[in-house]
Amino acid sequence: MTQLFVKGFLFDMDGTLADSEGAIGVITERLCKKYGLNLAEVETFARGRRSAETIYHFVKTDPATALKEFDDAELAATDGIKEISGAGEFLAQLPVGSWVLVTSAGRELAGKRMAAAGLNVPPVVISSECVSKGKPDPEGYLKGANALGIDPKELIVFEDAASGINAALTCGAHLAVVGDSDAAQGREAFKIQSYHELTVMQHADGFIISKKA
Repeated sequence: MTQLFVKGFLFDMDGTLADSEGAIGVITERLCKKYGLNLAEVETFARGRRSAETIYHFVKTDPATALKEFDDAELAATDGIKEISGAGEFLAQLPVGSWVLVTSAGRELAGKRMAAAGLNVPPVVISSECVSKGKPDPEGYLKGANALGIDPKELIVFEDAASGINAALTCGAHLAVVGDSDAAQGREAFKIQSYHELTVMQHADGFIISKKA
């Protein structure tokens, strides 16, 4: 059984706590059809990044309008969003103030998607509006660590996308990969498909996370 001691938690949202792939996929496909973009290229680039970075990277004619259309569509699309397996049960074991949500989504969108997935929103959310540079820059995770008042080296980040994984590793935190990404190249502490694979117990001034055999 693999074990790790940490003092706090930083969570990505899409693909890590909330399964929003279906909703995002429909909106992205619509964007690509309208602006003549390659869907596979856009999806690969966009994973884990802020929508503004994706739109301005690919849409060269009136990207501001394209961004507004995309963001408005995302806010309206909550059907089918659900929690990643075991996420709610895992979060319920963490005291308020021990974890922060660090997402490339805007604050309003984060609230809607977490609610659609049946998950509570923590008091501190580092959303797209809170950073000048999105993932893979570590700014968001560093701000999350600062909000908790804990050195990043004593935190664990839960992530699914390469951009977020690289941000987590750059900031010096431990890493749990949710899903199939190999972007960490073996540097992750845990790799899971479901939070049911993990146990967490409060211990001294922190937590012991264990992966079940």
